[in-house]
Amino acid sequence: MSDEGPMFTDKGLDGFDFDDVRPIYTPEQIQAAKAALAARKAKKEARRQEFLAGIDQQIESLGERGYLRVASGQLPCPSCANQDHVWFEGDSFNCWCVKPKGWFNLTKALVPRRYFPQMVLLGHVKPSEKSIASIEFQQRAIDAIRANPHGSFAFFGPAGCGKTALSMTLLSMAAMKEAYAGRTHPKYGMYESAHIFRSSASAIVDQHHAYITASDDDDQVEIPDITEYRIRNTTNPHVFIAEFEKIGNLTEFRYKTLFTLVDACYETNGVQLVTDSNLTPAQFEAHFTDKIMRRIAEICYVADYFSESITEPTGK
Repeated sequence: MSDEGPMFTDKGLDGFDFDDVRPIYTPEQIQAAKAALAARKAKKEARRQEFLAGIDQQIESLGERGYLRVASGQLPCPSCANQDHVWFEGDSFNCWCVKPKGWFNLTKALVPRRYFPQMVLLGHVKPSEKSIASIEFQQRAIDAIRANPHGSFAFFGPAGCGKTALSMTLLSMAAMKEAYAGRTHPKYGMYESAHIFRSSASAIVDQHHAYITASDDDDQVEIPDITEYRIRNTTNPHVFIAEFEKIGNLTEFRYKTLFTLVDACYETNGVQLVTDSNLTPAQFEAHFTDKIMRRIAEICYVADYFSESITEPTGK
């Protein structure tokens, strides 16, 4: 063993000349190194853009039909072979097909089979001769939705006029918005979204009644699908309440439940509210009071199939 003391003592460090091992670069060498690094980054970015352009060409070559077949899982994704991610020079990132697959699956879970898939594709929706509404008014309603795919709507019309089909189209557009925002992650359930709430008016009041009358030790009772808390504490929620007229006798409890939910939609920014009823607007107001009708009219496009009129939100 050497008789010399250890180097890494206070004395040894004091005597160590770090300049002896530190590389020294001239300003010209530093600038040259920076330029070389920037050139390498530029070349990699150019290759990346070329790679992405190739993916865009694959998507374009699919056409609309092929795009939907990939979204539905009927056709393997040409970019990732259904692996849901692609690789570029050692880096992995989500494939483009992840979002349309999320939209398609979420829509399929939310929209009843009889409306899927034809009526949920906004570009494919067209007036139907089976509807009791005129072709001209149907087109006006469709145009209003195309102009405001994430807007609030209230549909009033008799059975068979097509109001439910348009509600399902808006539901599909909400599902697309959630999927493309990345809010259908598998950890929440691929076929669920914490931002979309859908139920009938009668189911809502029944759920609320069951919840508040359940005993403290009842572990089976579930939180209602639509609550005031969820509406007020969810970012840009989509609230779909169907078939107001089927609520039956409007007791004080049922009225307060519905008013509380509509009022939460009215007071909360960024809410999309979609409702429908077989009643005329006047009948709806007489049955559910002007307090609910006024709030709906102030935030919703009101499509009245009885008078074939569409009115824009009157504003708060």
